[in-house]
Parts: sequence; structure tokens; C-alpha cells
Amino acid sequence: MTPLSFEALPPEILAAVCDILASEHLPTLQALSLANKNCCAVANPYRFQNIHLTVVAEDRFIVDIQHWQRVLEKINGFHSVRRLSVDGHPLGPRHQRLKHCGDTNVPHGFQTSFTAEDEWTEFGRQYIDLFLPRAVYIFDDGVEDLNITIPAEFDAWQPFSYFVQKLRGLKNLVWLNISQFPPCLLDVLHRDLPGCRLHIRGFKFDSLYSQSKEPYVIDAHESALATSPSLASVVCTLRGDQSSCVQNEAAIMQMAAGAAPNLADIYIQQSNEFYEIIPIQALPQDLFVGCSKRASILESLRLDDPDSDNIRRWSLHVPFSKLDLLQVETTNNFTVLSTVAEHGFANLQSLILRLNISLDFDGRFDRVVRLDHDASILLSRLPPLKRLLLTCYYTNECVKTALKYHGKTLQKLGVIFLNRDDHFRVRTTPELIDEIRDCCPNLQGLTIRIPRSKGDAAEVRIYRALGNISYLRRLNLELDCSGVWLVWPVSDTASNGSSVDGLDPKAALINAAVDESLVRAILALVAAPGSSLRSLKVKTELGHMPPGLEVIAEMMQSAWEVDRFVGGVFVHRADECKKQREMRMEREDAESRFIETASQQAKPFRDLWPAKGGSWVDDWHSFPLQLD
Repeated sequence: MTPLSFEALPPEILAAVCDILASEHLPTLQALSLANKNCCAVANPYRFQNIHLTVVAEDRFIVDIQHWQRVLEKINGFHSVRRLSVDGHPLGPRHQRLKHCGDTNVPHGFQTSFTAEDEWTEFGRQYIDLFLPRAVYIFDDGVEDLNITIPAEFDAWQPFSYFVQKLRGLKNLVWLNISQFPPCLLDVLHRDLPGCRLHIRGFKFDSLYSQSKEPYVIDAHESALATSPSLASVVCTLRGDQSSCVQNEAAIMQMAAGAAPNLADIYIQQSNEFYEIIPIQALPQDLFVGCSKRASILESLRLDDPDSDNIRRWSLHVPFSKLDLLQVETTNNFTVLSTVAEHGFANLQSLILRLNISLDFDGRFDRVVRLDHDASILLSRLPPLKRLLLTCYYTNECVKTALKYHGKTLQKLGVIFLNRDDHFRVRTTPELIDEIRDCCPNLQGLTIRIPRSKGDAAEVRIYRALGNISYLRRLNLELDCSGVWLVWPVSDTASNGSSVDGLDPKAALINAAVDESLVRAILALVAAPGSSLRSLKVKTELGHMPPGLEVIAEMMQSAWEVDRFVGGVFVHRADECKKQREMRMEREDAESRFIETASQQAKPFRDLWPAKGGSWVDDWHSFPLQLD
């Protein structure tokens, strides 16, 4: 029988293969397009479904746009672009003179893309550069406040709007740029791309921040943006003085209540700049007077540092009973959980609790117990969840409650015990993993933090226990390397009776040394024979450490992704890690001199990994697991 060639497969099968490659492993799709003309024709409609642009300066951005014009015209692929993302600096003359843009004849990083988001993305960390207030520059001709987008910057986006207008198949536009979303692009979405969803990261109301007293008025463009039928999700922060924070929060609540008819996902971060805000006696006025309003369709609400009053105000605008996802992330107001438990969440499918406690030891045990108790009550009052992420210093009560009330329905579970050595906190153990296996028969995805202990027998037992969850398909491992470098100035014995370990630089470096060979060794344990595991992700969490050790460990830090197929495995560095490494390599020369001449940690590093003659960055390797 003559073997069937790839090109001879039915068109619908070829399309399905290319679609999978485009979403899961783009390099393979690029390689397929180079095989021959037929493969190129098959692959081309899927190669450029996602386009990312980084704005450095206006003239450089024009070059990038022209590059993509040529690429898409050559393959007739304008209609095939599905997602477009834009990050970087604002456009306009005041930014042109702040930073030299380099060679304007070469496209700027057109093959890179922003870090992908998922349901558990930590927006506050991922988009911290969009949240921080920017500088105020003083020039000879006046003062420039870079926090406010001026009309001249809006006009500079016009050439880009002409490009976007051609992308008639565009489904998602992700705005990661520092500047406010421009009117010309909003017009294109409304007029030419009504089916495209707009996602804004760093959402803000410049017009409200620039006002200082009642009555507050949102300008025409920002009002049109906030009530746009294209707007699907926003990530924003409340910053500035008390009045600005209150008015901005009120505007976002009113958007969620129906002023933005298709807004489904909100993440809102409370700025710590003016943390103590007095309780509000009356709600602010309607900031979208004259705009037609519909019933709220909000599905996902993520709140960072809310208090009880904040939760109650949101409940007046958003029907909590219709929410699919709720996230509460806080460092100080963990008593807010008791307020959350008072409200009904009849349709809630996903809960994210990222809770922290201040680092001092005084009263720590009592606060952890109270936190654990309140979290347990909340979990016991919710309907059976499908997805649950717990990040905190818990005792056993919360985890047991989660497995008791939600284990049978959970499809995705995250258990992240923060790196604290309190004797009373729960830890990741083989017994805990066995309990997860027995209580969660429908679990498909698990994220869990594992304490690194130089790959000893105790660490290996945890990996083997994970291998016993034969039905698991996706596993994310966070390797906690923090246990050996607790360096805060505390007494030898904490008030709760827990011991304080000293610093062991060699143990810290061994724990942080995670490379491909170690990832493959872990894979061999967690994917036991008969395992359904298809995806493994491994990353290191360093925690706090002395400055000298921090520089070394950060340069070593890595994240890995493993795709497991019937015929084998594919192991590669995560894109996010590659970007971080590229940024670190920019300072490699200085750090090479640093480790050899200035760092106090150079000796333990060289004791473990002698110099090979090149850069120290390439000298290290992982140490093998201590298998039986």
C-alpha cells in the first residue's frame, strides 16, 4: 500500500493540524511552511494568527507596520490575523526626544509576543509597569506629565489604525501600551470590526485623575471607550488622591453594572499610595449620564486588596450570583473573607484566593488560624467549584475543607503554600498529594508548590506521589528554593516556637540549579507508566536572599515546558523565561566581573561549578535526584 503523504490528507484534517500547531507550538508550523510550496500554502493562513508590536518610538513603529504590511500582502493573510497586541511607549514628539530609537530601518522584535494570560494570571505582577505612575519631565518649553495622554499622541496612531482596518478577521485586540487607547482605533473597531473584542491592560480615566473637586466629568472619548460595545476586559489600578480613587472606582463599578454592555472581566488593583480611605457615606453620581445601560454580564471579578466596604459596594453594582470567577488577593485585609462569605455565589465555578500576612512573627499563629478559619467557612458556603487556587500560609483546615466540599467536581486545582517555616503551616507532602488523588477523581490540571531539598529522598517521594495521579493531564510545578535562606533579623526562636534556619549558600545554589536534565528526571517520576499526562511546566521560585546570591540565582532562574506525545516528549524553555534571560544578559558583562571579584557568594558557586573558561552564566548545571 502506497503511504499517504501529508499534503494528500483531507483539507479539514490539514486545517486542524495547522490550527493545533499555531496554538501549541508555532516553531513546528514555521518549519512545516518551509518544507515545500504546498506545505507553505497550507501553513500560511495559520502562521500569523497572533501579531505583537512593541512601540519604541514613532518612526520605528512605522517601520514595524510596513513590515507586517509586506508580510501579510505577500501571503494574502490580512484576514487570517486573529489576535493583535500592542505594548511599549506612547507615540508623539515628547516621547521621541526622551529615548533614542536606534536603527529605524529594522523591524523591532516582530517575532516576540506578550506573555500569554490564563485564568490564574497574576495581573498585578505581570503588568506592574502599567500600574506605576510615570515621571513628570521639565523641559525648556514647559512641563510634561507622562501620566496623561495628550491629543498629539492620539493623532500619531492614525497610520496604525489604517493597518488594523485591514484585519477583517481580527477577534481580539490586546492594548498593553502605556498611553490611553486612541479614538482613531476605537472608530475602526466600531465601524469596521464590530466582532473584535478589546482588552485593555492599564485601563485608566485620565480626565478623572486631572480633576480635584466635584462635579467630576469624564471627557467624551473616555466615556465612549468605557461604554464601548467592543470592550471585553480591563485591568486597572486605583491611584492618586482619595477623591481620584473613589471616582475611578465608581466609574469602573458603573461600567460593570451595564454601562459597558459587553464587559465580562475586571481586575482592579488598589493603590497603596493612599491606603487609608475613609468609608464612603454616599455613592458618587452617575458618571455616564445619557449612555444607554444594559444588565451586567460580568463573569469575572478580580479584586486586589479589597476591604469589607469595598466588597459591599461591588455587590450593589454587580450581581454576585451570576459570577463565574471570583478572585480575592490581599496582604492586609484578609478578614474580608467573612464579608465575601455573606454573599451568594450561586453560579461560581472558579475561586482564586491569594492571601498573605506581614512578615513579623508577633501574633502570627493567631492570624494564620483566623485566616484559615475564615477561608474554610467561605469554601464551605460556595457551590461545588470546578477550579480553585489557594495561595497562602494555611493550616490543615482550609485544604481539608476544599477537598471535602469541592474535590468531586474540581477539574483544576492550585495549592501554593508560601515559603514560610512555621511549624504549624501545612506543607506539600506525599500524603497530601495522595489525599488530592483520592478526593478529586475528575482533576485534569494541578498546580502545586514543592519544597526543594537538593533533590533528596523526601523531594523524590513527592514527585512519585504525583506520578500516582494517573488521570492528570496538565501539571505545573513551582519549585520552592527559599527554605535555606531566611535572612530577616529575627531571634533564634520565634514567638510561636518555630525554628529559624541559617543561610546555606551551597544548598541554595543547588536548589536553584534547574536545567533540562533535571526537568527530564522529574518528568520520568511524575509521568509513571500509564499516565495521561500531556503537559508539564516547571519553574523555580527563589524567595528572598542576600544581594550577592540574588544576582547569581536570578541569572540561573528558569522555567520549562514539556509537551508529552505518544511518540516522545518535547522539552523547551518557556517564552517568558527567554525574555527574562535576554534582559539579564544585557548586564552579563558587569555581572561576570561581579561574581569573580565582588560577590561574597563566588566561592560557594565555584566550589560547586569550577570555571570552564567562558562566562560563569554557562558554567552551572543541575545535580541529579537521589533515586533509590
